[in-house]
Amino acid sequence: GAAAPGPSMILSPRRFAAPLAQGVAEVLMGVRPPQQLAQATTLDVLGQLERNAGRLAPRDPARNKARPRPRVSSVRLCEPAAGVAEVCAVVDTGVRRRAIALRLEVVDGRWQCTVLRVG
Repeated sequence: GAAAPGPSMILSPRRFAAPLAQGVAEVLMGVRPPQQLAQATTLDVLGQLERNAGRLAPRDPARNKARPRPRVSSVRLCEPAAGVAEVCAVVDTGVRRRAIALRLEVVDGRWQCTVLRVG
């Protein structure tokens, strides 16, 4: 088998975090299927996304037709240890702002979301 990429070959967690937060927000708003994030998440986090898909979608049927895409307005990241990044993103859903917390870890030579919390 191929060797895992060295540390210099792994994408910066900052470059990984913002698009992942956007994808998570889109799943929670019901505008993206959870399976599209399968490569970026552990099976536990993917299951959590599948159970909560569409949870943040507007309850008003008239608003649900247009289903605006959520927008990540800010991303904060810290790296408490090598191969670990903790991320907090603020997402504007069009109705209100929500916080998404992600723990990213290098698994098999690439970043994966290992913990997800939505506020």
